[in-house]
Amino acid sequence: KIAIDNGHCNILPSSAFKGMVNAQVARDVWMAKTIRENSSNGLILLAGNGHIQKDIGVYRWLSDTERSRTEVIGFTEGDGDTVKEAEARLYDRTIRVKPFEREDPCKAFTDRNKIQT
Repeated sequence: KIAIDNGHCNILPSSAFKGMVNAQVARDVWMAKTIRENSSNGLILLAGNGHIQKDIGVYRWLSDTERSRTEVIGFTEGDGDTVKEAEARLYDRTIRVKPFEREDPCKAFTDRNKIQT
């Protein structure tokens, strides 16, 4: 719920969370099923970090045997090579990439709310 709220600029009504969490979990379960059915010769899943996190993503829905053959690699933004401890627990390996310069994606919602109030 926290990840979904943060990913949607903390503006979602509480009534939206259950459906969005269920949709996220359904995608993760489907990806785990697809991995299970197609991984006999090896497989690479390219997905967003929320879907690959070991605590809440696809990995959670894999069997112990499937997990033992899995390496979870997260690409995270940050300056330098230092990986935060909390981040390190989410992936087997973290690759740091330079932060992408972009406007705050939540700014549009903030500006819209100022106009409406």
